[in-house]
Amino acid sequence: MKFCVKCGKRTEELKESLCRDCSDLLHEIKIKDLSSDICTSCHKYSLHHQMLPYHKLEDALKEIINDSLKKEEVQLKITIPQHKVNPGIEFQATANITSHGNEYEVPIDILYTICDKCSKQGTKYFEGTLQLRTTDEEVIRFVNAELKDAKKKESVFITKKVEEKNGFDYYLTSQRYLQKLGKKLKTKFDGEIKVTTRLFSRDRQRSKDLHRVTVFFKTKELIEKRIVSDTEDLNQIEENKEEEE
Repeated sequence: MKFCVKCGKRTEELKESLCRDCSDLLHEIKIKDLSSDICTSCHKYSLHHQMLPYHKLEDALKEIINDSLKKEEVQLKITIPQHKVNPGIEFQATANITSHGNEYEVPIDILYTICDKCSKQGTKYFEGTLQLRTTDEEVIRFVNAELKDAKKKESVFITKKVEEKNGFDYYLTSQRYLQKLGKKLKTKFDGEIKVTTRLFSRDRQRSKDLHRVTVFFKTKELIEKRIVSDTEDLNQIEENKEEEE
C-alpha cells in the first residue's frame, strides 16, 4: 500500500506521489467566464481590449482558451454550433479540455458585431489628412498599396480622397498610422515633409483635447520644378527692371 505525500491517504495508485484527489486538486483548471466580440467587417476578435486577426474561428477560440490557461499544457477540442454571421448574432461555443487525465467543458460566449474602427468606414470621420504632392507614379502606387494594406491589417480607412493640383488629399481615420506613413514616404523617396497638428474638438467625458494631423509630402521633382520656376520669375523681374532703366 502506498501513501500520498500530501494528505497521507493510503492508496494503490499515485500520480506524482499524490493520491487521485490531491493530484486533481493540484492540476485543477480554473477558468473565468469566457467571451469575445468578433467583428464581421475586419474579421478580428477581441482579447484584452484589443482586436486581433484570425484565419479560422476555431483558431481564435483556442487562443482565448490558451490565454486564460496561462500556458497550461492541455488538449483542446472546440465545438462550434451552426450559426449566421451577422452583427448582433450571439451564440455559445464549447471547449472540451483534457488536462492530466481530467476533463472539463467550458462555454465561450460569442457576439458578432462591428468594431469601433470599422464603424467609422463609410462616414465622414477622419483624424488626419495626407497631402501628397507628386507626379511620380511610383510614389502614388506606393501610397495606394500601403493604404490598402492598412485597411486590411489595421482597419484604417480613407473616408475621402480629393484630387488636387500635382497630387491628392487623403482623409484617414487614424492619425497614428498617418504619421507612420509619412515617415515611410520620407525614408523611401526624396522629398520634403511637414507635419502639423490642430485642435478640432474636446472630449468632455475624458477631459481630453482632440487634434487632427496633416502630413504634407512633396517629392523632389516638384521641389526642383518650383525652384526653377522661382528662378525664372526672378530673372524676369530683373529683365523688366533693366528695360525700365
